Amino acid sequence: MKRLLIYASHLLLFTVFAPYVMYLLATLAEPLMGFKPPAAFTYILPIPGYALILLGLALMLRAEVDMYMHSGGTPFPFYNPPERLVREGIYACTRNPMYLGTTLEYCGLALALNRLLMLPIALATLGLAMTLYFMHEKPKIERLNSREALEYLSSTPLLIPRAKCLKQAFFFKRGEKPAT
Repeated sequence: MKRLLIYASHLLLFTVFAPYVMYLLATLAEPLMGFKPPAAFTYILPIPGYALILLGLALMLRAEVDMYMHSGGTPFPFYNPPERLVREGIYACTRNPMYLGTTLEYCGLALALNRLLMLPIALATLGLAMTLYFMHEKPKIERLNSREALEYLSSTPLLIPRAKCLKQAFFFKRGEKPAT
């Protein structure tokens, strides 16, 4: 039960709280910077924005489920890190599906809400997440020093998954592993 609450708080933090803070920052910064998006954007940008939000949320949810089912830990690496390397599901397609999902969600929100100053904030957030990955997560995987871990690092894309793999990760049959 405690582990499930940690997963729920992780999702709430990155799908509700963080985007709200980004929205507030962008809303406060726009008048100070004299930034006003063109009126035409109000009608055009929400459509791809909503698509990015849905894709990002789907990636994040799939990553949370895969980590819950296969890791024995939680997505908070400093609190209760995963007990084993997760290579199943969406993790067979990208080493960082949560980072990718949150970035897509945040960029989608920027477009859907017509707050274009959220885009650089979203990209800075991705930069911070990648710094965390290279300073903490990747060295931890390398320290496993197993053939499986080294193969995973060399064969699985860092962030952008291959389209075929992504499709299979969402629509594969129980017991199958997506092709990488």
